[in-house]
Amino acid sequence: MRALARLAVQAAGLVLIAGLYLLRPFIKLKIGWLRYDRIGNLAVNTELFLRQRALRDDGVRRVFLTGPPCNRQLLTMIRRRLTVVESTALAKAYEICRAILDATPFHESLALPFTEFDLFEREPCLSFTEEEEARGRAALQAMGIGPSDWFVCLHNRDSAYLDASQPGGKWGYHDYRDCSLANFLPAADFIAEKGGFVLRMGQTVKEPLPGARARLIDYASLHRSDFLDVYLLAKCRFMVGSDAGLAQVPVIFNRPVVNTNVPFIDWASFRSEDIFIHKRLFSEAEGRALSYTEILARGWQRFYRTEWLDERRLRLIENTAEEILDATREMHERLDGRLTYTAQDEDLQARYRALIGPGRVFHGFRSRLGRDFLYKNKDLILPTDQAVTR
Repeated sequence: MRALARLAVQAAGLVLIAGLYLLRPFIKLKIGWLRYDRIGNLAVNTELFLRQRALRDDGVRRVFLTGPPCNRQLLTMIRRRLTVVESTALAKAYEICRAILDATPFHESLALPFTEFDLFEREPCLSFTEEEEARGRAALQAMGIGPSDWFVCLHNRDSAYLDASQPGGKWGYHDYRDCSLANFLPAADFIAEKGGFVLRMGQTVKEPLPGARARLIDYASLHRSDFLDVYLLAKCRFMVGSDAGLAQVPVIFNRPVVNTNVPFIDWASFRSEDIFIHKRLFSEAEGRALSYTEILARGWQRFYRTEWLDERRLRLIENTAEEILDATREMHERLDGRLTYTAQDEDLQARYRALIGPGRVFHGFRSRLGRDFLYKNKDLILPTDQAVTR
């Protein structure tokens, strides 16, 4: 029965495509699909498509299909710029017919344009209404954050969100992306010492905040809403995040991000203002962390399942509290205009960039691998007989 239903949907898709060919002399139309179940894809893929279209509008009319969104506020803002039809049935039908539609001129892809890093530097296309701005300011005031105060959003990825939002799914293969809250707390204390507020983000979180801390607000447990998830990440001074979709939301509003616990050594943050630091890949068989050159030579720079690591007796080492604090301090000082990079810093940065050469997905990225992380782990990118000192 299920196979028959799928065939019926595909047949209907072919009829629709035939109709689009008949209409083509009179109207140019494309159909796309929003990745509505993941906030990172819904945010950054859609925003960058809008930035592309602003540069080279081709006069084509587009209709995008979506199911119930992971964030209602974000979809509301997208609808101000795009024609969007929300229908679970149509979104599923699109997925069934996608292979057929892909082969026609009527499909609109929202794939990330990693070859166009300049798009990440352009002005945002999504924006808030005056009513939303007032609503956001009032919410900040209710949390004790005044008009002249600044704040940082903090988020550590764990398994709680997927387990709660899509129960029954086997999400353990994502566990390599997780990281603990405890290692973020010294960075939160540093921000508080500098006069900022810290908002712990997340729709569903596994670890509660360990007791009261000055200027650290448990937004995830006490204030969380779809609207504020977007508004706060659009207005923060910067975000300290991890390998989770939420860290892509500030990107679309050109807010700086400190990306920690990045699992892939050939992945970089999107914008020139951003800073990122990696997890280290440790070989149990060899009893040591592997260098970046070794990882690339073995083709181990990309993996998408925890089981892949287990089969090879590999494990990822989380960023330490010191490493996250270092990267947070670097961002704070850069935004204050008090940070300078030494010649040795730039040499190490150039050596890392050279590893991500032509043909790699993030070749030409503009963000920076964290200064102190790179210096303290220079053995990961340098031959053992080369030393760099500050």
